[in-house]
Amino acid sequence: MLRTTPRRPQRRASRRASAALPASLAALLLAVVLAGCGLDGIGRADGTAHGSGDGDVAPPLADVTPLDDVRDWEGEVSAVLPDTPVEPVAAPTPELPVTVTDAQGTEVTVTDVDRVLALDVYGTLSRTVFELGLGDTLVGRDVSTQFAEADDLPLVTQNGHDLNAEAVLELDPTLILTDTSLGPWDVLLQMRDSGIPVVVVDSHRGLDNLSSLTAEVAAALGVPDAGTALAERIEAEVAEVADAVAQVAPADEGSGCARCSSTCAAPRGSTTCSARAPEPTPWCGRSAATTSPARSAGPACAR
Repeated sequence: MLRTTPRRPQRRASRRASAALPASLAALLLAVVLAGCGLDGIGRADGTAHGSGDGDVAPPLADVTPLDDVRDWEGEVSAVLPDTPVEPVAAPTPELPVTVTDAQGTEVTVTDVDRVLALDVYGTLSRTVFELGLGDTLVGRDVSTQFAEADDLPLVTQNGHDLNAEAVLELDPTLILTDTSLGPWDVLLQMRDSGIPVVVVDSHRGLDNLSSLTAEVAAALGVPDAGTALAERIEAEVAEVADAVAQVAPADEGSGCARCSSTCAAPRGSTTCSARAPEPTPWCGRSAATTSPARSAGPACAR
């Protein structure tokens, strides 16, 4: 049974420019490619860099001439995501009540989305709520929600990504959207036991579930049509950036594609590897055994 306690005045998030979820995914692809050119951020029309204080401004990706082998680059490398504004896909009116079956198979009925908490370790759920046009319903945030529109929202996490039960209850939410990336899990069970609807969505984040994750959030908020529109926009943006990357990415596996291996012997933060991985290793998105010691020096081992 849902709680019917009186609601406190809602805190509204400010409308300022920041980094968008779909735009962040697109920018990440750009940043990875531009980093191989030693560029720091993506350029604005006025010649300054987005999300960067120092360093060279990256030109449009179409104007970049990649190195034949990225290992030939000498100097510092910095890949900085740009600041991008929240752009709501619509201004929808939630159709409630709605009953959804969440990612854990729990049937949840949502009757009120006036006071929402969207919490995950990535900060993507709150961003999605904003992009769906319901940012003003959010009353709190997790520490990973860093875009400017949400700056005024109070934190409900502590010691990094630990949920603070008292902080959550103080905000009197009518809906909690989350996944399994935050804890302690007992806090979420406590919220559910207190009568707050808790909808658990897919914890996976990747290009393969952009649309489905967006649809899960939109369905719980009672705005499925806005979810469809946002998913289509995200997929189009990612496809556009992927195509731009493909135009400059080396086609030959041995022409400089970065290799990432869990066995890279380089220290954390290093841009080079000094040890050859003994097991088959992804190479430009394809699985290939590492057979040449020369390839062991590939740059940018992801941590």
